[in-house]
Amino acid sequence: MNPCAGSFNWRPYLRKQGFTAAPVSCFKHVALSNCWDSIVENVRVEVRSPDCKGPNCNCTTNPCRYWLATVIKVCGYWGLLRYDGFDKITPKYFNVPDKWVNLCTEPHIHPIGWCAKNGKLLVPPKSIEPKIICWRDFLMEMLPGGRTLPPDFTFRIEEHSHNSIKKGMKLEVVDKNLISVVRSAVVTDVVGGRLHIKYSECGEEEEDEGFWCHERSPLIHPVGWAQIIGHALKASPEYARLSLKKTLYRTFEPDDATWDMFLPVYNPIGNLKFKKKMKLEAIDPLNLSAICVATVTEVLRNNYLMIGIDGMMAANGADCFCYHASSPCIFPVGFCESNGIKLTPPKGYKTEFKWSEYLKKTKSEAAPVDLFQKDIPDHGFKEGMFLEAVDLMEPRLICVAYVTKVVGRLLKIHFDGWEEDYDQWCDCESPDLFPIGWCDVLGYRLEPPRVDGSEEKKKKKTVVKKRKKKALTKRAAGSDDSQMIIDDEIKKNDFEDSKDSFQDNSVVPDDSSSSSYQGKLRGTPRRSLTTITPPSSSNIQEGKQKLNFNKKSTLNSTPVKSIPMDENSSAVPNEQKRLRSKRITYEECPDPELDKFRTRRRRRKQKKSAEMVLEDSSSSSSGVEILD
Repeated sequence: MNPCAGSFNWRPYLRKQGFTAAPVSCFKHVALSNCWDSIVENVRVEVRSPDCKGPNCNCTTNPCRYWLATVIKVCGYWGLLRYDGFDKITPKYFNVPDKWVNLCTEPHIHPIGWCAKNGKLLVPPKSIEPKIICWRDFLMEMLPGGRTLPPDFTFRIEEHSHNSIKKGMKLEVVDKNLISVVRSAVVTDVVGGRLHIKYSECGEEEEDEGFWCHERSPLIHPVGWAQIIGHALKASPEYARLSLKKTLYRTFEPDDATWDMFLPVYNPIGNLKFKKKMKLEAIDPLNLSAICVATVTEVLRNNYLMIGIDGMMAANGADCFCYHASSPCIFPVGFCESNGIKLTPPKGYKTEFKWSEYLKKTKSEAAPVDLFQKDIPDHGFKEGMFLEAVDLMEPRLICVAYVTKVVGRLLKIHFDGWEEDYDQWCDCESPDLFPIGWCDVLGYRLEPPRVDGSEEKKKKKTVVKKRKKKALTKRAAGSDDSQMIIDDEIKKNDFEDSKDSFQDNSVVPDDSSSSSYQGKLRGTPRRSLTTITPPSSSNIQEGKQKLNFNKKSTLNSTPVKSIPMDENSSAVPNEQKRLRSKRITYEECPDPELDKFRTRRRRRKQKKSAEMVLEDSSSSSSGVEILD
């Protein structure tokens, strides 16, 4: 595949002395990562001859002659070729016409024997032909015992491009504007394992250009994941019901992303588990250059956790993020201090931060160290190695980057030419890191480093800066004033919610067309797993009609055994069992608004009764009969 127009070319960097790139074997999710080093290092190949440049030969599609070359150096997917025999001319390295090429995209690189099999000429270049007395003896001396590319080299690269998640498939993905909920979405494009995703249910006023993420990203999940795990879901009630039914009874449609398409998560065996309000350290999902003091705000099923950044959490938990207990992005208390990393204290914390004092002040406990992932693979990353990295604040961009710090399996990635504010902490097995040359292989644009004076590049990256600020301002969205308004709204709807049939988790209604919807969503506190939040106060009655599911809920049946459920959780939460066993009546609803209404109604009745008594007494005195 030809490189994308405007994509950065690695050759100027490759020619720099001391340049190092992360080996392909460091990236487990890319093509040939498990065998690249053994295939490429010091192999001999047949390549287009340097003499094949004249106007009389069709060099672009069918070179007229080939010659032998050796791959003497490898950087990512790039290889440095040296034509055999040129080292016989001069001992000076810089005078040898070596050539950097992308070994996966160069169209005229073939294993030894390809010319003989396809009737092509294998001829030494004219510049070195007189220097060697007998070329046959030279080849017999050089070739035996050497290695070459496997015959199916090209096929292996193409085979890896076949992804399990295809274009047009449906899945669930984190809402980029409200990271505490997930939404249903559709895959609109696939490039080398990277998916372009658009939300399925968008309001008329909601602009959705879509966004990119890898098929191994923790941001995406199979259909029905939110309902099974107990994660907040922004979708129509119909989708919530059907997605749960599909998962429980394995009645997926052909275009549904199913559970077997995703990597399994590790679930520890034992009684030691995370608990609500435990303290830890975590990478801030809205500021990936910072590791912050964090709290477990909620424990979901299957060892998934809702994590909030201390001092930044909105009252409604709108900026809490879902991490699995085995996530490499969460760390035990004291991790940063023991590894020389700056820990970001809670916002407004003025004194020097010390965990012992903070835990005592907040009357909380630290999550046990044994709960965190300790496996550190031999990943091969070292400081100073270059690679291609996704800018996760603007995931459509893949940029020139390098590793600045390695702590166990944790890497700090710096974007070349940009300030440290744009750095990203990520795991060594992150699917958003690629070897150099990956973008060329897939035909994806690689963003160049920023060069001082380049206004266009500054403008592009400024978008990312604004997005970071925008994302961070979400934290302040859950202000006290908005919270009071939303609390009143919730109290009005509590009774209607309790009358609905069982639903496995909270569903945020898809009413994005309302201009006030985002404000309501940010102010709405996380509800019980049994609650369905009506769209708005003006549509309470309409919401009653839409949200009253069939009494024969799918969860009344026995769940499929293969569906992962936490051993301490049942298919029906205790709170929902209570609501199903005891229907709350109008008079029992402890709602202030309804209390006011009942008071006004009682006063009207009393007033009416008093008037009737007066009329009765007056009528009786006049001898007129009063008919009821």
